[in-house]
Amino acid sequence: MNFRQKPTSHILISFVFSLILYITATGAIIGLTFTEAKPTLADEYNKQILVGVDFSDRDLTNDSFTKSILRQSNFSNADLSGVSLFGAHLEGANLVKNSIV
Repeated sequence: MNFRQKPTSHILISFVFSLILYITATGAIIGLTFTEAKPTLADEYNKQILVGVDFSDRDLTNDSFTKSILRQSNFSNADLSGVSLFGAHLEGANLVKNSIV
């Protein structure tokens, strides 16, 4: 039997090249798939301690802060449409929507 064998170094180089090509292609597909991804569900901050957190100028539409501690947190100019603050502790929180006149 006369089999021609490739040196181990050629096999290793071919394998590494194939692996790099696979990783690059997979990364490109994932990058194209999730570039413009938007969350489908609102964020949930339920039962969290969020003292002094700055939520100003953020879109918090339909988020939930049920039973959270939000003392001294800043919600100025945040979009609070549909937000649940049931049982939330809001002592000193800024909920003012500033408007330019």
